[in-house]
Amino acid sequence: MKPVVVDANIIIRYLDASHENHKSGVKAIEALVDRKIVIHPLTLAEVLVGAIRAGDEAGALADIREVIGASVYQEQSPPVVWARRLANTRLNAKPQLRTPDAVVLDTAIQIDGLVATFDQKLSEAAQTAGVLFDFGVS
Repeated sequence: MKPVVVDANIIIRYLDASHENHKSGVKAIEALVDRKIVIHPLTLAEVLVGAIRAGDEAGALADIREVIGASVYQEQSPPVVWARRLANTRLNAKPQLRTPDAVVLDTAIQIDGLVATFDQKLSEAAQTAGVLFDFGVS
């Protein structure tokens, strides 16, 4: 079973019970229960912005690790090689992506995994690349 790289929007919805789409975040994480869940450090930073703002960085990190069970991706390539690869992923994605979304797609490709996201453009690019995890939640 392929690992799944999760986008920030799934984790943010899951962690924030007051988020208008919290239930879809919970359903998405439930759909991933038997999968290895991976989060890129840049995606983790996106998630932590809200947690730090709310004064709950430690709680968010604990939930990501212990409740969601996500592991943080460790890039193996030298920084220049990674940057070049990421730039190419961003430019070649159909549709073209912003850097945070390209990071999720690139990570999934590197680990022979899948992408889980609520973002329409990232979903389309992951579908085109053959790496979209369809969890049936919107």
